[in-house]
Amino acid sequence: MQKEKKIELRKDGVKIGGRVFRVGDILEVIDRRRGDLWFKGVVRFGKYIDVGDGRWDKCHLGFVVEDTEYPSLPDRYTLIDVVENRRWKVRKVKE
Repeated sequence: MQKEKKIELRKDGVKIGGRVFRVGDILEVIDRRRGDLWFKGVVRFGKYIDVGDGRWDKCHLGFVVEDTEYPSLPDRYTLIDVVENRRWKVRKVKE
């Protein structure tokens, strides 16, 4: 089981496990095994629909990583899912 990362809200973002993510930061998400760019996204805060829990989907409020190429698509990842995914390496491109 993965150790829980400490999470702290900040005035302009959130600190997860010692790393600070601010609204507007642009992240590159790299597949650790292949070294390929999985996707590039921008950190946003707002309402999102959790599409992974089946028929009882609800709206949530939190930090998401929105695809920079296709921002209108509803397919977003929560920031915590991106940071805690062991298959991905997260690199800030722009703060």
